[in-house]
Amino acid sequence: MVYGQSTVPFKSRCIAIARFVTLLFFMGCSGGGFDPPPQSPSNVNPNDVDPPSPNNGDPKLIWEDNFDGDALNDKHWTFDVGRGGWGNQELQNYTRANHTVNNGVLTIEARKSGPNRYSSSRIKTQGLQEFQYGRIEARIQLPEGQGLWPAFWLLGADIEDVGWPACGEIDIMEYVGREPGIFQNAIHTPSGHAGEANSKRTRVEDLEGKFHVYAIHWTAQAIEFYFNDRLTYQYSPSPKNNETYPFNKPMFLLLNVAIGGTFGGPVGDNVVFPQKMIVDYVRVYEPD
Repeated sequence: MVYGQSTVPFKSRCIAIARFVTLLFFMGCSGGGFDPPPQSPSNVNPNDVDPPSPNNGDPKLIWEDNFDGDALNDKHWTFDVGRGGWGNQELQNYTRANHTVNNGVLTIEARKSGPNRYSSSRIKTQGLQEFQYGRIEARIQLPEGQGLWPAFWLLGADIEDVGWPACGEIDIMEYVGREPGIFQNAIHTPSGHAGEANSKRTRVEDLEGKFHVYAIHWTAQAIEFYFNDRLTYQYSPSPKNNETYPFNKPMFLLLNVAIGGTFGGPVGDNVVFPQKMIVDYVRVYEPD
């Protein structure tokens, strides 16, 4: 999803207004915030025997959230809140109230309160937890329905200084309910972003209604995307510079469910609300 809006104040009103306008113009909610050029999705059967994990051996776990207890860990996560379309003409109002933590899972709930009135939550580790390289993964069960747009993604921690897309964006997973059975990986950089983003769509049997693990293996040279440890996409441009690979620096994590917008599309009349994105865990492993 694309960032779209920030809750962290800038150093001056002038700079804040300029960057806010820029973010709204260029970004959309979560990974790949604008519909990429059409492509034929590859196919993955999650019931196939999976190959070894992309990190051979036993990589060291350096950070995790298993969503134990009955509240979100405020040392790990904070919130984006508010309306405004988030750069993609999205319909939801992001609140703190649309999430719960219990029974060992995080649930982000998309709700409808009236005609074209929806609410959801967007959480992030910005200012609390930042990561550079390694394996990053989450075990997620997706919501269903046309107009739903859940995502698991990263943004460069320097976004408040350099803006988007210079900060870089890695969309580990994004899904739009108007295309059931398909999820997307995407990369946004100054050299390719919004409709020109580098992306890959993958078709999966039984994608909805089950937990699956979405992951990246991120190094100074490449970003590999995995679905249940099966490689779906690799990004390794040449040459690598700030225009093509602004990923040799810390980034923070985001989880959210957007509704509608330029990528999510119209909300279907038959969508039954509330809809839930359920997250079992988020884990980060040390670099190779």
